Amino acid sequence: MNNILLIDDDRQLNTLLSLKLKGQGYHVQSAYDGEEAFDLYEKCIPDLIITDILMPGVDGLEFLLKIRDKHPDAHFKTLAMSGGGKISSKDYLNWMESLGAEGVMAKPFKLELFIEKVNQLLGHQTELDQNN
Repeated sequence: MNNILLIDDDRQLNTLLSLKLKGQGYHVQSAYDGEEAFDLYEKCIPDLIITDILMPGVDGLEFLLKIRDKHPDAHFKTLAMSGGGKISSKDYLNWMESLGAEGVMAKPFKLELFIEKVNQLLGHQTELDQNN
């Protein structure tokens, strides 16, 4: 079972994504900001970190930079999400890809595509892949 750390300040979206991921058999720890995620990181040692980029307090980018600085040998993949802000979500997501995020998703997105992206990042074949 893969460990996922999910960070998003939108509590409804966080809960929905967490339930979907747990339904796929993943172990999920949820945080609502980067500060809370610091405490959870060492408890779950994630295989995948899914983070919103723009959040109050410690945002997704700051969280990832601090974790990589504190744990330079950590092996996890990153899926960054953004609904935009002062610039478009595409610009934020392109920036995250240039910084090493293995996956990006613009909000809003379809849950099926989200699960497919998570499965892809963690090396799991999806039902859609098996049928093609």
